Amino acid sequence: FNFWNIRKGELVSKDWFESYTEYKEQALFYDGYAKVKTDEGYNFVDTLGTMLFKQPYQNLGHYAKNIAFEKNGEWGYINRSSATIVKPIYDRTYSFNNGGGIVELEPLKGVVNKTGDVLLDVFYEQFTFITDSVLIVKSRGYYGLISINKDTIIPIQYKYIEPYSNSVVKIVSENEQWYYNVVINKWIKKED
Repeated sequence: FNFWNIRKGELVSKDWFESYTEYKEQALFYDGYAKVKTDEGYNFVDTLGTMLFKQPYQNLGHYAKNIAFEKNGEWGYINRSSATIVKPIYDRTYSFNNGGGIVELEPLKGVVNKTGDVLLDVFYEQFTFITDSVLIVKSRGYYGLISINKDTIIPIQYKYIEPYSNSVVKIVSENEQWYYNVVINKWIKKED
């Protein structure tokens, strides 16, 4: 790639960055690593081109402390040293977010912690982390709020709950809307 100054019509830098032609797919760098696909499988490469893992994987999630990986069609988690944290027993795993990793046995989801312990059983249709310990959950078509410790904050009985800000959720029933602050555990506003 060349980098041009459009206004002056001149070449500023030739070969601004090196293109890695041996990769079938490549992603943007995050925290010093980019996910790449070779003929052998998926791996992460640093900015110098060094592979993170000795052996590639069938598939990988995003770069993180615990990385979702696929083996023989099933998903689990490994750490950056390639040690298995959660055995590949799930239909899909998603990168850790706010202290928990979402795991899926289609069509339901659960949450595991960074050591592989199940925090929330695979029972829910949908999860959205609001804080490290509070999640919006969907079960049997209805929404509620629960803590990572399985405590019910808002019963699973509402038509819809969505994030409104970093600490506030919007709760919708058939005829009404409310706002709830999950940090201070307080209803803050009702709309008609």
